[in-house]
Formats: sequence, C-alpha cells, structure tokens
Amino acid sequence: IKDNFNSFSYMYGLNQNLDIIPSLFHRIDLSMSISDLLTNRLNSKFNLPEDKEVLLHLVVDFSKSMDSAGKLDLVLSALNNFYKYITDILLNTKIKLYVFSDTCIPAAYPLKGSEIKRGDTNYSAFIKKVLHFKDKEIHNKIILFTDGQPTDRLEALKMAELIKKNKIDYTQLIFDIKEEQRHEILFSDEKATIPVIDNVVDEVDDSMTQVELTDEALDRKMEGIYRGFTEIAETSGGNQIILKINELIRIVSIECYDRYMGLLTLATREQTEAICNESPKDAEVRVKKWNFKRL
Repeated sequence: IKDNFNSFSYMYGLNQNLDIIPSLFHRIDLSMSISDLLTNRLNSKFNLPEDKEVLLHLVVDFSKSMDSAGKLDLVLSALNNFYKYITDILLNTKIKLYVFSDTCIPAAYPLKGSEIKRGDTNYSAFIKKVLHFKDKEIHNKIILFTDGQPTDRLEALKMAELIKKNKIDYTQLIFDIKEEQRHEILFSDEKATIPVIDNVVDEVDDSMTQVELTDEALDRKMEGIYRGFTEIAETSGGNQIILKINELIRIVSIECYDRYMGLLTLATREQTEAICNESPKDAEVRVKKWNFKRL
C-alpha cells in the first residue's frame, strides 16, 4: 500500500516513472560538477527533492518476538542510515526516535537494546507518544519497524483514526514472519500457567506439543495476519510494506522516506504553480483577510 498521505495531496497519480519523482538515490548515473554546485543547478539537473521541514518519527517494535531471526539488529542497521546519512543531506528533517512494547518511551540513538522491557505489541502506546510530540507547524511522518500485529487491536484502531485526523503521514514496514508462524504450540493442560508473551513461549516442556502447519494451513493463517496489518494501515490513511527478505529493511526504509520527500516536493510544486497561474479573482477568494492572533 503506497502513496497515501494525510498532510498533503498528491495529484500526479500513483504509478509514476521513477525519473519523474525527485529523488536522492535514482540519479546516480549523472555526474555532478563544481559548476552545478556554484550555480545552484542541482535541483533542476538532478531532480532532487526539496529539503522540506519534516519531523520524522521513527518507531521501533521492542516486543518479545523481535528477538528472533535478528530482526532488531536489522532495524539498528536501518536506523544507522537515517542518522548518519539522511540527517546530513536533508538538514530540515528532524528525527524523533521511540521504542515500544507494552509501553512506549522516546529513545536516544544509538539504541542499546535494553531501553524497555520486552512484552506485547501495543500500537496504541506509540501512537499516543507520537501525537504528544508531533509538531503541528510542519509535516509529521511516522515510519514503524515491526513484526507483529497489535495485541491491543481495538484500541490501536481507534488511535489509528487519530493519525489520519491529525494529518500525520504513516508507513509501517513489516518483517517477513511466515516461517516463524509455521510452528504452533498446543497445551495438553488447559490450566497450564506457562507464560506466553507476545505469542512467544521461551521453552517447550512435556506439557506442550509442537505442531508444524502444512503449506496450505500456513497460507490461510498468514492471510488473516496480513488482513490485521492492512486494517491498521488503511484506518490510519497510511502505507504498508511487507518484506519477503528481511535483510532489505535498510534499503527499503531509506527508499520509503526518499519517495515521501519526492512526492511532497511534487505536491508543493503543483500548489505553487496553481497559485502562480490563478486569476486575480481566484486569488481574492483564496487569500483571507489578516486576523491578528489573540494574545
């Protein structure tokens, strides 16, 4: 699910050639000369995105399931790109980092992995924090790194509506968990008190039976899981990328933000061109009389 935005209108259509969208990464075939730098021809020659003011909320899932398959390490690698590359190029992008599980806290880069206790995947916890720290004067963008559906589904859906209402742009990047879902644990004792955190059991003992799903049963299970993810993305008016190769998260996350900045640039150009080409009568309707703000 791509190219859905709450803070601006994108009027070019959804299936554009990459050359049309301003980008930092798709023009590596062109050489940059000293004269380009001195004459400020970079934007016109290389079709670079404008350095718009954006508060980028990077949200990392610290739930129990993120410990498996090195997913948390992959997120740290992706964050490294944002902090050491994006912030050096796009000076008006300000990053706020969060980690969440049962609760959510703002965090500092680099992450240590011990910032918060590993528990369930409560989306409402991080959405509340983002809403608290959002800057209503500029564009706000959320990029979520996660592998799990919200354990607080109904509350998460209510909070997702507020993402859209508050004009916050949203993308959730979801790790491939298909093979992790192939094995299920059945408890022989209905009164078993073995702790299950984030649908994860630390150890298997004699009171449990491990079942391996067939390909058909696994596909049916994954359809339900994907529907749960998609429900959040659609309710928030946002975007969703489900990976098939988890190691691509570093590239995909940067490409995701690059495309966002490119389409934000296009939308702004359209608005500027529309204003420049409007008639005096239209301008009179658009421009409101100045009102002094109440002190």
